[in-house]
This record gives sequence, C-alpha cells and structure tokens, in this order.
Amino acid sequence: MYRPTIKSNLWLGFMTVAFIALYYWSDTSRVNVKAPHYEEKIEAANSVLTAMQVLENQRLPRLDTKSKEGTVTDPLVFTMLSEKDSPITTDEGRIEDKITVLNPNFAAAVVDMLAQTGAASGDTVAVLLTGSMPGANLAVYAAVKALNLHPVVITSVGSSWWGANSPDFTWLDMETILEQASIFKFRSTAASIGGADDQYSRSS
Repeated sequence: MYRPTIKSNLWLGFMTVAFIALYYWSDTSRVNVKAPHYEEKIEAANSVLTAMQVLENQRLPRLDTKSKEGTVTDPLVFTMLSEKDSPITTDEGRIEDKITVLNPNFAAAVVDMLAQTGAASGDTVAVLLTGSMPGANLAVYAAVKALNLHPVVITSVGSSWWGANSPDFTWLDMETILEQASIFKFRSTAASIGGADDQYSRSS
C-alpha cells in the first residue's frame, strides 16, 4: 500500500521536534519595546482616572439619577454624560462619541499626537476646548500635564447632547473642581458662549 513520505512516523516525529523547537525559540526570543513617551502615556491615563473619580465624588451626591432616559448604573456615565437636552444645549450629538473619549487611554493617544508635533517640556501650547466633549478635555489636560506643557486655554461653554450641558455642572465647573483638588494646576483663561455663531443658538 502506497504511503506518502510526509505521513511516515519518522517525518512526523522530525516535524514535531522541529515545531517544538521553533515555538520555544520564538517564545524566548521576544523583545518588549516600549512605545515613545510610554511613561507619559501611563501618567496621562492615570490622571484621567483620578480626575473622573474626583468629579464623581463631587457630582453624584447631588445628582438625581432618575432624571435620565433609560437605565444607567455606571456612576461615570451619570457624571460625565449630562443630559440629552438642557437650557445650554447648543446642538445634537452622538452619545457614542462622548463615551468613546471617556476611555482613559484616549489621553495616551493625545500624548502621542502632541509629541508628534514636536511639543517639548516647558513649551506653551494653545488649547481650545468645548463643553461637548468633557472626556476629550480631560484627555488633553492630562496629556499637557504629563508632557509638562504650559497651556493657554479657551473654552466654549455650550454643549451638544450628552456633553457637559448641565447648567450647574459645565466644563468650567469641572475644571475648577479639578484645579482645587490639585489634579491640574491650570484651567481656562477665557470662555465663549458657544453654539452657532457663538450665540448659544443651535446650528441650522
């Protein structure tokens, strides 16, 4: 009966030994290489986590969680995603976008982007924020802190759906709380109303 060579016990044994040897070689010859600004990225992500916890501790005791649509049990959501609509809501917005930038690792991405621009420790950078994306604002502040940059910040206070659009808990309120808690040692130098034509009105 014809049996191909590749199916012989000798070749199967040889291939088994070879594959085990290759696996062992590949497993033991790995080299872990840290990405540029690794330490700063970790620091920025941790700063965001700390900032969110401070804001939760400040916000939750006086927040009516039953006022939101649907059932949400995550304290972070109730703190950082305010309302769908409010007196200071300027436009529609996607809640998915607001949730995405709440990931602390987004701060690491901002560190990477700033580093790619050539920003170095001690540099002054212009920062324009919007109340629509408080999570992204935290990421920017955390990245600026980690890279030891000096920010000059202007904020648009108005917010689209699910941003910092609670009149009693705007981004200006958030950054003030964080400065007082010494999480960040800077905050907005100036603020605009926001909205279409900077008139708090909804864009058409």
